[in-house]
Amino acid sequence: MAETSKYHSALAVTNVKHLISINLDMETSQYHSSTTLFKWIYATISPDILTQTLVADDSAENAWQHVVDLFQDNKNYRAVYLETQFTNTSLADFSMASAYCNRLKSLADQLSNVGALVSDQHLVLRLLVGLIEAYTGFVTVMQQG
Repeated sequence: MAETSKYHSALAVTNVKHLISINLDMETSQYHSSTTLFKWIYATISPDILTQTLVADDSAENAWQHVVDLFQDNKNYRAVYLETQFTNTSLADFSMASAYCNRLKSLADQLSNVGALVSDQHLVLRLLVGLIEAYTGFVTVMQQG
């Protein structure tokens, strides 16, 4: 009978930052994505968040709660920041229309997460407003429909 190994493959990871593509910080608005991907990994947050949440001998659950509290306490600030990003996003800033659409959807989701719900109609209107001149005919048709 073969002996079963008690070695877990997760123990071989020496730097989790190479495995997680999202770095949680206050400027990039990745809170929602980060919460979906992981519950707590110190190496994936920026130094400013780390210094605000790191407590010696803290449990992972308590540490995560510190991060949640940090973002929840700043809901109004985050809503203003995200709304500004949402309003100023334009297709001209992207090389592909799909990236533009994905960015607007991501910002709308993040706004909803801080209590500033973006309706589908508002999302579509924002998308239309941010289109470049080449889409003028399309925008006219969509606004009339």
